Amino acid sequence: MLPFIVLVGSVLVLTIWGGGIYAGTTYLIAGISSIGLLAASFRSEYCGRFNFPAGVAITTILFLLLTALPLPPAIEDLLSGPVRSEQNDIARDHLETALSLNLVEESPRRFALSRNRSGTLRSTLFFIAVFASTALSSCLSGVWQRRYLFFLAGVVTVVAFLGFLSQHVMLQGARLWWYFPVTNGEPVGCFINRSHFGGFIVLLCPAILMGIASNIASKRIGLAILSGAAFAIVSIAVVCSMSRGAFAIYALSLFLVVLANLSRRRMAFGLSICLVACVSFVAVGLLVSGNLEQRLRTMRESVEEVDAQTRTRVWKDSIKLWQDYPFIGVGADAFQVAFPRHKSFVTASAFHHAESQFIQLLSTTGIVGALIFGYLIYWYFKTLWRNVTNRLVNKDIAIAAGCAMACAMAHALFEVAISIPLYAVVLGSIAGLPLGISSGSQVSDVRLSRVIAMRALSVLGLVVTLAFYITFGLRIHDLDHSSYIKHASPVELATVLECTPTSSQAWYNLGRFAFMFQDIAAHRFGESCIAMSAHYNPTDVDGWRNLYAVRLSLGDKDGADSALLKLRQLTAPRR
Repeated sequence: MLPFIVLVGSVLVLTIWGGGIYAGTTYLIAGISSIGLLAASFRSEYCGRFNFPAGVAITTILFLLLTALPLPPAIEDLLSGPVRSEQNDIARDHLETALSLNLVEESPRRFALSRNRSGTLRSTLFFIAVFASTALSSCLSGVWQRRYLFFLAGVVTVVAFLGFLSQHVMLQGARLWWYFPVTNGEPVGCFINRSHFGGFIVLLCPAILMGIASNIASKRIGLAILSGAAFAIVSIAVVCSMSRGAFAIYALSLFLVVLANLSRRRMAFGLSICLVACVSFVAVGLLVSGNLEQRLRTMRESVEEVDAQTRTRVWKDSIKLWQDYPFIGVGADAFQVAFPRHKSFVTASAFHHAESQFIQLLSTTGIVGALIFGYLIYWYFKTLWRNVTNRLVNKDIAIAAGCAMACAMAHALFEVAISIPLYAVVLGSIAGLPLGISSGSQVSDVRLSRVIAMRALSVLGLVVTLAFYITFGLRIHDLDHSSYIKHASPVELATVLECTPTSSQAWYNLGRFAFMFQDIAAHRFGESCIAMSAHYNPTDVDGWRNLYAVRLSLGDKDGADSALLKLRQLTAPRR
């Protein structure tokens, strides 16, 4: 019951609190999950079912800490590589000049391997929460597994219903849940866009489908009707979300469930009814949403759309980013501050993600992160298959979890929804259900290695969470945030550049402050900072326009002409 309570509490907090994107949420969920796992490690019934690669999880957390925290100079020089070393030297030299101009205060400048220390620290908390939630769900017995899936189905149904209302009945504008303000995106429910919303509610479609079929086969008519109503709401919400990606993943989930049950005769009747219901629900959705037909028609022609072309360009430029940081990547959650340097096209909006979870994983964590992720996926499906073939888990739950994982992987090809705490925790907790041995009333022997693994993972997670909170507090969410950088003082900007030495916005604002001094040396320093801003975001039209004006004011005609030439190249009509 303990793992159930912790998982339910985590999901409810994340669902209510804007999907977990706000300050403090990751601290709370990482801490609660770690405490819950530590408490579970003192109960033999949970240790006996526990089945999770704690060693790989601990290695992942340590790897993130290695990239996020400042290292001794000798180790930093060994691991940084030429690109990072050059960036660090430039930032260090400019901050020393700023100190000589009395713009900033004296402080030892220590740089991390990550190009966004705050983002990587947040990612560490994120992974602690996901790993602990997955480990906890593997401890649930068969009865509590079904109850947890029933709870998740209820949450997803409510989210789907409210999301439908927010799109078609009570428009929520630029707010999550009609309350929490956001600065970008087109929110649906507690998600920042319709693709994330649709991808999330699809995660439970396999579980709900299996529940309908199982209840029909067992003649539990009341539960079958309840499950059918939930599936109707989710199906209509997916279709009416007008997200091509969500609709494609929805269709994939139906196909996978049918494929997984082809050899199960007792399920044939229930699944046939489910498929008929699917057709009906999709038809209703087509009638409800007048814009959907056009959205679906563009699925075949999506390569011709501007957003599809942009997505492809982002993928290509993200690979270029990875080539500069091949081994350990640019740093977890550092994409948004490093990508502009490699962006090859002009856009009005910034890109916070690579528009593909796999490409983002490669560019931010490099070959090391890709190998760790690849091993985890291999281990998961290998363990799932072994438990199913040895009849160690309930097959219905195994199918629901396996299909959910497969759908999430497919969605990750062209989205980054797994980066959302709510999505990741729910997916991880579903994936963990068939890992533990929970068939019947038998509990496997408690091995000392399992107890040690549970306690090591939970203690590490708890210690890291507490250490981060004591050391950084909620500032962990500020130092790379655009609104914070916009209003930061020179002293604060120095800290920002120490944490994110490739932040174009931080470089520009530091240069802007330098021009407030009536001193030619300060002005030349300001020009150098604004030039670095343009260097780290070479497709920013406003950046080159500012640099042109600054150089012209300093009498640097050659420099101004160079900036003007770049400006004309960026603003020239495209054929």
